Amino acid sequence: MTSSLLARIVFNGRTRFFHKLNSLGDIIEELQKEARSIVRDVASGNPEIMDRAWRELEVLGYDLNTCMGEATVILKSFFCALPPEELEPFRLKLVTLVPALLALEPDRNHPLIRND
Repeated sequence: MTSSLLARIVFNGRTRFFHKLNSLGDIIEELQKEARSIVRDVASGNPEIMDRAWRELEVLGYDLNTCMGEATVILKSFFCALPPEELEPFRLKLVTLVPALLALEPDRNHPLIRND
């Protein structure tokens, strides 16, 4: 009984986590489409739409900033929920998946790089 309840809670938590990430991805994809459309309108050179286009791009910027904030909250929640014994394996996996980022400017004080 206890293990099925625990499994249900963990599974539902993971489902919500991935659902939030997928939703953010969908929202960002739509924001990109809207931005491309506005940029095409601006590129057409019609001066009558410039003010409207800049206002729309400003709103899209706010929306994107909100998505970035939400993604940060989700990531922080993920790290809080991750068991301590899984932090190092996660860090190692992340480093192997993103070596190009670390190679750009290696910072020995960066939390992903350790000199242990």
